[in-house]
Amino acid sequence: MNQVIRVACIVLAANGVHLSASAADQSTDSRPVAQMMAMEGEGTIVAVLPDRDQVVIDHEPIGDMMDAMVMGFTVADPKLLEDLKEGQAVTFKLRGHDMVITEISSNSGS
Repeated sequence: MNQVIRVACIVLAANGVHLSASAADQSTDSRPVAQMMAMEGEGTIVAVLPDRDQVVIDHEPIGDMMDAMVMGFTVADPKLLEDLKEGQAVTFKLRGHDMVITEISSNSGS
């Protein structure tokens, strides 16, 4: 069984998903995988690409999953892009299994 978990972790890591050893050993959590992997981030809008349903964000580290970087994210609903502007500070929620933004809002003062 440990070999199966190890192989699964290697496959997930190769696809950009990082798990701690303790997360891999917790098989009693009954939440859906997508819910367990939902993440929140903060950053600054670099570009809004409505023709691609994407927003480029210079974001802070996102949990233990991702270092700070500039990255393009697809949005779950194109309407999420309507009020976004370059230079705007935002908070966003990601659907973990595919890194799609499901919510995004302006931080106060931006």
